[in-house]
Amino acid sequence: MRTIEVSGHGFVYAIPDVSVLEVQCRVVDPQATNARATYTATMERISAVIRKAGVRGDDMRSSRFTLGEYYKEHRHGAAREGFYVEGRLSFRVRELTEVAPLFDELVAAGATRIEGPNLEISDIEPYRTAARKNAYEDALSRARTYCEVAGLRIVGPLQIQEDESSSAPARLVAGKMGMAGEDLLVGRQRVSVDVKVTFGIEPLGP
Repeated sequence: MRTIEVSGHGFVYAIPDVSVLEVQCRVVDPQATNARATYTATMERISAVIRKAGVRGDDMRSSRFTLGEYYKEHRHGAAREGFYVEGRLSFRVRELTEVAPLFDELVAAGATRIEGPNLEISDIEPYRTAARKNAYEDALSRARTYCEVAGLRIVGPLQIQEDESSSAPARLVAGKMGMAGEDLLVGRQRVSVDVKVTFGIEPLGP
């Protein structure tokens, strides 16, 4: 059987409903034990702020922990002045209106750096399913176009190979993420799927 292979691209847009943040805590002290103790107490305060915001335990995870010597540059070179302890905690906030107020509370609790928010879609599979349907329809449309020009007809799909592409921010739309009465821009995410479809083809009948 003769075949034709065509590519198809499908996508849908979705509004992110989860915000991911990463909090860093860094403590420096002449004594390693003191640095570790201060770090532990600070992270406990930070975790308490996060839990108070309604973040579930399974939405929190430690992403990094480091203990090392701390050096400071002087006129005649670097000199060790103690030890540092650094750790990171990432968490997901499901209520986007809670993100902005968290920043002040986290800094007050001892956070030395906050990265984010990075917006995500909590349940992406329904959107991928819709994108897959669109990708197949796109491939089928292309195959039909080529066959019409060449005087052929499609017998049916013989093979479908999927190559999922990552979601990427698209145009911005207004969304409520800040304090009461504030509008912050939330980027929609484009959920894309690319496929290669092999169709069986045959000449048109008389």
